[in-house]
Amino acid sequence: PCINLESVLEQFELKNVEPRPVLLCARIWSITGILRGPEDAAERQWWQLLEDPFSSEIEHLGEIEILDFIPSLQRIEPPSWEDESELAPRLAALCEERRHYTVTEPSGSNQVQGSVLHWWKLDPSSAEMTPRLALLPAWQIRIPQRGMALIHGLSGQIIQMPQSS
Repeated sequence: PCINLESVLEQFELKNVEPRPVLLCARIWSITGILRGPEDAAERQWWQLLEDPFSSEIEHLGEIEILDFIPSLQRIEPPSWEDESELAPRLAALCEERRHYTVTEPSGSNQVQGSVLHWWKLDPSSAEMTPRLALLPAWQIRIPQRGMALIHGLSGQIIQMPQSS
């Protein structure tokens, strides 16, 4: 977890709850492809993105702690996974970069040099996107008069417990 559970419980005035640790199912997307820039410049790049269906967020995977073993805790599946064909453009957009590009132009007997921001975009024909399971820390709690909920271990967000199908 990246959050302090006691602080989150205090913040939401949740006293006398008994948190139970659980794991939330998410996906890590490994993406490889060619970024295309100005003047047909091309670079092969690699990215790892975390798709968190409980917060509806997709973000670059930063520093994470990878455990050598999977704790024997209940796994909670999201109510649904976003379809890969709908997800691919969102993933590709997160791979794009704006970079400085130096431009030199002749101006009479002198040269004028400037810097321009230019988009480097992922070439869709070169993109390979591979998902794998990720398990995120969380706690299940019972909130009086509201029922079961989850406290997300990365964001501290309180999430209504998904209904089992």
